[in-house]
Amino acid sequence: MKLTTDGASALFTNLDADTPLKAAFLIRRTGVTIASWSKDAVSSEILSVMSATMIGAVDTIAQTIGCPSPQIVSIEADDCRMLAAHAEAQGLLLVLIAQRSTSESYLRHLSRQILAKIAKDVPSGETRRALIHSRI
Repeated sequence: MKLTTDGASALFTNLDADTPLKAAFLIRRTGVTIASWSKDAVSSEILSVMSATMIGAVDTIAQTIGCPSPQIVSIEADDCRMLAAHAEAQGLLLVLIAQRSTSESYLRHLSRQILAKIAKDVPSGETRRALIHSRI
């Protein structure tokens, strides 16, 4: 089964007005938004492209100094805490942005829950390639 628009929207249905999150979105490595949610009106396009750029920069830095590509990136910036996690088999990134007072462990826990939903709904790379070839 592939992640449909309805399925993507459902990723963030458990978030309510009391959540410490400011924004949550699922993107491709290119910055294309698959699903997004935010407390306030924000440009998901800007957030997704700049998040993909940020993750790409961290990945490049890590590889340049001989470290493996990080699966999770956590950044604190003034009053915000950002966590980005790879849904590697699907080639997607999950980005969560919260108030800085939000614990990193909470964001990691929430990212694991959302990534588990994604893993059920999005085929892995092998499955995706097989689906593409079956349609040709």
